[in-house]
Amino acid sequence: MFYLFILCLFPFDKIDLEQQYSRLFKLGDETRLEGDFKKSIELFEDSLSVAKNIPDEKKECESLIRLGLLYWNIGKLNDSSNYYQQALDIANKLNLKNFQEECHNARKIYNLYKKAKSFRDSCEYQKSIESFHEAVDLSRKVGSKEHEVKCLRQLSYSYGELNKLQDRDRKMYASNGFLLFKNEYLF
Repeated sequence: MFYLFILCLFPFDKIDLEQQYSRLFKLGDETRLEGDFKKSIELFEDSLSVAKNIPDEKKECESLIRLGLLYWNIGKLNDSSNYYQQALDIANKLNLKNFQEECHNARKIYNLYKKAKSFRDSCEYQKSIESFHEAVDLSRKVGSKEHEVKCLRQLSYSYGELNKLQDRDRKMYASNGFLLFKNEYLF
């Protein structure tokens, strides 16, 4: 009789879904660490679907955070930000402090990254470099190697553009100086 009571409290379907979620989540993490982001995305989308069927919003939040990171990794930054925002909404609703902080930090890194690229596109290389440095510092502070790597790569491009501009300015200055010298002393 006691066993029947327990079975009524925890239906087999829910137990099966919990196990399925755990399996998908673990496989998703393993494939992410192996660098198979496409497969990992599929697994975390499946884990998200299972979490919704359980229903378990904390598990939904975990899957959404992983999807945010994976979409960041493949360069789909708007999608990444959207997944982090969905996770943040759930984290706020459930008052999950760690998830709230993780989502806030990821979205702040995204915004700094986006701002830095915009500065670079406007040839404001020093501002771009400063924004990327902020993003790198925050990535390091929160221990997100994946965010850090992408920000460092883009930071190097901004430094490269700044160096090209400085080289061009030096060459132009040197060439103008030579012309002034030539015009003044040779003619």
